Amino acid sequence: MRTHYSKAFGMFVAGLIIIIAPVYGAPKDKAPVNPAKSAEPTSKPTPAPTTKPSATPKKVESPKSKQMKPTKPKPIDLRQTMKQMNLKEGRNTVYNGGGVKLMADVKGGKVIRWSATDDKGKPLATKPVQVAAEEGGGTIQLCQVCVQTLDPETNTIKTNFCYYIDCKNLPPAK
Repeated sequence: MRTHYSKAFGMFVAGLIIIIAPVYGAPKDKAPVNPAKSAEPTSKPTPAPTTKPSATPKKVESPKSKQMKPTKPKPIDLRQTMKQMNLKEGRNTVYNGGGVKLMADVKGGKVIRWSATDDKGKPLATKPVQVAAEEGGGTIQLCQVCVQTLDPETNTIKTNFCYYIDCKNLPPAK
């Protein structure tokens, strides 16, 4: 009876090792080894890959080329939200989320400037732009305010959030 339990326990432990070993011990670039497949010989040996000398030298990546390109998330539409807002004179918070607080400076009932800060209150670069978009077989003009967030470690652009706004809220060009 003891032998039966020992064999069952041994099979259970072996099964756990096969399951857990790839998770903790296998290198990330190699597939886990299956003992059943490695025991039988292959019929055809795989030839070693050969490298041909290249006429052009390989490009070495510079630190600038390793910089992350800014991600381009889908723009958030603030047009309906702004229609429901009563913009008062001075600074108005239009949107607060995703680590960005977007504000419109109003003077004389018109937006004269857009600004943004991060969660810690640090100013972020903003750029109001007019873009063309295709809709219903035609081209329409949409207006956006784009905010760039910086990666504090590398001081490079991490993300570029854009928010759709009504074109009447686009500040006059300077």
